Amino acid sequence: MKKDIRYTSAALEDLTQHLEYMATQSEAGAVRWLDMVEAKCLLLRQFPEIGELIPRFGEGVRAAVIATYCLLPYCWRCS
Repeated sequence: MKKDIRYTSAALEDLTQHLEYMATQSEAGAVRWLDMVEAKCLLLRQFPEIGELIPRFGEGVRAAVIATYCLLPYCWRCS
């Protein structure tokens, strides 16, 4: 994982679980997915206002979608 991205402990646990499951299907696919997550985090760091507003999680909370997964700021924090 890239060193300039910090994950909350909850996000790291979720990410690890997803990667372990995906690796049972395709190790290369799991690596590609992790690359997409890291790229999206870096993009969110540069452009924090992108993404769809998700009011049920709080005022101003936005989500970024990667394939069928949704990155939420309370789970994924990019520094």
